[in-house]
Amino acid sequence: DLIILSKISQSFGVEDIRKIIKTIILLFSISIFIESFLIFINITPLGIWSTIFQIYNDGKQIRPMGLSNEPSYAAIILVFSLYLLFRCDNFLFVRREVFWYSLTVIAVFLSGSSYGYALLTLLLSFFVVKNHFVSFTLKFLLKNRGLGLILLMVLAFTLILFISNLESKSFQRLVNIVSILAETGADITNGLFHIANTDSSAGMRIVPTLQLIDYFTTTDFVYVLFGKGAGQSTYFYSALWGQLTLVGFIPAFIYNYGIIGTLVSFFCLKSLFPQKSSLLSIMFFLFLFNADFNTQIFVYIMFISMMARQIEKLNIMPQAISLN
Repeated sequence: DLIILSKISQSFGVEDIRKIIKTIILLFSISIFIESFLIFINITPLGIWSTIFQIYNDGKQIRPMGLSNEPSYAAIILVFSLYLLFRCDNFLFVRREVFWYSLTVIAVFLSGSSYGYALLTLLLSFFVVKNHFVSFTLKFLLKNRGLGLILLMVLAFTLILFISNLESKSFQRLVNIVSILAETGADITNGLFHIANTDSSAGMRIVPTLQLIDYFTTTDFVYVLFGKGAGQSTYFYSALWGQLTLVGFIPAFIYNYGIIGTLVSFFCLKSLFPQKSSLLSIMFFLFLFNADFNTQIFVYIMFISMMARQIEKLNIMPQAISLN
């Protein structure tokens, strides 16, 4: 799949990629908006509508899932899509794209995914710093008062959504995690265990990795290097948790193929990334705790990386031509 997608991505121009990513953002956002409205009016879709407009309900929270099977997956898809849209313009603020920026941010907020919030914060922080956004915004508002007013209204609406969600479990989860890490300081391991004990959702992304580290301290070194084989992590974690347990790429892939196999895989995947990919690499690494290798979302995120590489290649080519 990755080889085929790599070949496909090489046939795209920047505007082709822009159209593709906007279509994905639009479809996911519309789905999340409709599901959020259904949740607001307390209506549960039935029949085929429950498949089209999926709503997550674990008895504690009711959240929209977009076109995915989990709120965090929908949020991750939207954040990485926004990354690619930023990449189309070399992370420079483009006035005509404000609608798409706002649409994506609002949809991620409505997803109620703390994982999505964390990734979005990282992405937007980079975008703001890259554009010297404070001074740019002031100049923009002075020169374009009409459009500036619309932008302020969008920002105000986003701020209202942010404030209204401050008491939600998703935001409180992030607050608790930051608070715990601040208290534990340099004792990262103890801090991670504390987070896992106080937040079951975060625990599902932290505890399996800690269990793998503990397993590595007692098992034969050959298994640490080369792993136990394909699919064995499911049996390992299911036995530990007493139920069928599927975990993310980290630590599942490491358990299955060992440190050597994982490093070789990272080396091969790196060739599908753009050369300048520090931000994307950080976002990708954080994503790996939430999805395993053989999942559709993993393939999609890799496709995002391939298209980002294609954009970089297309941006370099005109410069090379002009030099000649």
